[in-house]
Amino acid sequence: MKKYGLILMILFMLPAVILIPQRGKALYFFAAKEGTRCGTCHLNPSGGMLRNQVGLDYAQNDHSFQEAEESGTPLQFFLGDNLQMGSDMRFLYNYKDTANVPGQSRSTFFTMQGALYLSANLGKNLALFYSNDFGFAGFGQNRELWGLVRNLPYHSYLKIGRFKVPYGIRLDDHTSYIKDSLGLGSHSHDSGIEIGFTPATLFAHLSLTNGEDHAVPFDRNTYKAVSASSGIITKVFSLGGSYYFNRASFPFQEKTRAGAFGSLSFNKFVLLGELDYGWDDSLGNFATPSRELLAGYVEGMYQAYPKLWFRVKLDYFDPRRGVKDDDIQRVTIGGTAYLYKLLDFGLQYRINLEQAKEKNNELISQVHIFF
Repeated sequence: MKKYGLILMILFMLPAVILIPQRGKALYFFAAKEGTRCGTCHLNPSGGMLRNQVGLDYAQNDHSFQEAEESGTPLQFFLGDNLQMGSDMRFLYNYKDTANVPGQSRSTFFTMQGALYLSANLGKNLALFYSNDFGFAGFGQNRELWGLVRNLPYHSYLKIGRFKVPYGIRLDDHTSYIKDSLGLGSHSHDSGIEIGFTPATLFAHLSLTNGEDHAVPFDRNTYKAVSASSGIITKVFSLGGSYYFNRASFPFQEKTRAGAFGSLSFNKFVLLGELDYGWDDSLGNFATPSRELLAGYVEGMYQAYPKLWFRVKLDYFDPRRGVKDDDIQRVTIGGTAYLYKLLDFGLQYRINLEQAKEKNNELISQVHIFF
């Protein structure tokens, strides 16, 4: 099963790696669909969270940059001249039937995201941003606070504060193996600095952060974590690479991640892909044993109707390279309907393909309301 999964992943990745992707939305999917950087629609140059007026207009125009047919005033969410609010709410229902594992079946509602955003425009070159996400674990763990020095020479910027480190494709599904399983998902927020360059279709982001446990007020780690992401995005394809390195004095481990990601967009079809390799190297007798890991993601989306997208996704994760029959694969089939200007509904069926042949497939529905 492992060999077939790797072969399938590589075959799907080849078009994206060779050809590079198109344009897209607030997510990388929209950036690929539209052939533009994520920062076109978001305050954050590396993408995600608070949408600027371009992003809001894009969503209200049925996710299109074309001139709207209806003559109406788009909604705006400014508190005066220099303050803006925003939000993302993702609410799930998850059903999981594990008949062969008593007590492990699941039927639950789940607030995956409950983010509130606030930004202050402090002039042409300076902005202050705050985010508090009380979704997911419900403890407000996904908080961000950073200052942004923008409009610097060569389309560059400087970010200072607490933020999610730049790595790979931005997805709304934190359970994808290329995110939380690599340690670069929902809880990858860290304190430090980030610099970036975003001229035209090019992008490059580099961060230097603490790289240690966020529960302590000061970093006990004499080393720092480095994360980088760069690439190109055009109307038809995109291609990029990511790198992460963190040598922590506690828990005495060196973590390295390296990967490639890309997209291909043609007419009503969008293909996304990412492949990452990781190394966890032990630095002491009491550290976690060393290992190598591999994670991959491929997703194809087709626009069947103006407001309806069908999607098929393959996730792959090998937590310990060289160990037989421990890899995990899953196929997700579903679609997303954009019912209203700022609301979409998704329905997915996830087929889990663990080597143990457990019966634990999942049905997932999601409502996303945002502004």
